[in-house]
Amino acid sequence: MNTLMTGKKRIALVVIAAVIVVAVVVMLWNSLAATTKIAFVNYQAINLGQISKANDNSFVKIHELAVEDLDKAGKYDMVFVNGMG
Repeated sequence: MNTLMTGKKRIALVVIAAVIVVAVVVMLWNSLAATTKIAFVNYQAINLGQISKANDNSFVKIHELAVEDLDKAGKYDMVFVNGMG
C-alpha cells in the first residue's frame, strides 16, 4: 500500500513539473521569440502598402489602428503615430 502511494505521488510530481516547464517555455516564447506586432495610426493606405511590401520578416506583423481604437494600442509591441506638425 505504501509503495502504491509513493508511485502516485511520483506521477503527480512529474505531471506538476511538466506543467511548470511548459508554462515557463510558453512565457519565454511570448517574451523573446514571438511575433512583433506593430500598429500604425493615421497613416495613408499607400504608405502602409509600401511598408508592408518592404517587410520581409515573417516575425513582424503590421496592423492599421484606427484613431477610435487607440484604447487597444496596449496589445501592440510598437505604435507609430502620424500627425500634422
